[in-house]
Amino acid sequence: MRRSLRTGRLLGALALGAGMTLAPAAAGASPSQGHVSGQPVGQPLASAAAANGDVNPYGIAVVPQTTGNLVAGNLLVADFNNSAGTAGGGTSIVQVDS
Repeated sequence: MRRSLRTGRLLGALALGAGMTLAPAAAGASPSQGHVSGQPVGQPLASAAAANGDVNPYGIAVVPQTTGNLVAGNLLVADFNNSAGTAGGGTSIVQVDS
């Protein structure tokens, strides 16, 4: 399956939010320029905030085919911690539109 450019940007942005880092695109890159497809720093592409307050996005998956409420190409983000911050206590999976 071929992912759209927006899906790639969302994956990169969510990976950054999950505590992963990407190396600067080039030495001397402008500090106002992001490293995810040139997106400006501080401008979120999507929110993976869970309604129940779970935090620490940990797992990311691309929905392979539409079924029920899941839409092909969208992202699924699982939170590892619950709203109290208990590691491994998260119960939410958020679908992010691509």
